[in-house]
Amino acid sequence: MRRFPALIFVLMAFIIAAGSISWFNFLGEAPDEVAHMDLIHFISERGYPPRSYSERELAGYKSDSPMLYHLLIGMALSWVDYAALPRLKGYSTDPRRLLISD
Repeated sequence: MRRFPALIFVLMAFIIAAGSISWFNFLGEAPDEVAHMDLIHFISERGYPPRSYSERELAGYKSDSPMLYHLLIGMALSWVDYAALPRLKGYSTDPRRLLISD
């Protein structure tokens, strides 16, 4: 029974931390979401992580970090047709993107 208050404390700390992160960093407005998606898109198109410096430049600056997450997601999403998706998220100066936060 001594662990029950500690479990409640950890659960409350998690809820407060997750809530504050989601409150201050709204869905779709993380500063590096686009870089993560560029790397996932690269892996899902080619089927392998970037191998050379020129491929790393194409994949974006997140290609220098460990890519296990990106590799798994890229392989799982290899069937997605990215040409049909809008490229609005990639350009932060688009007025339609600014309407989201207004």
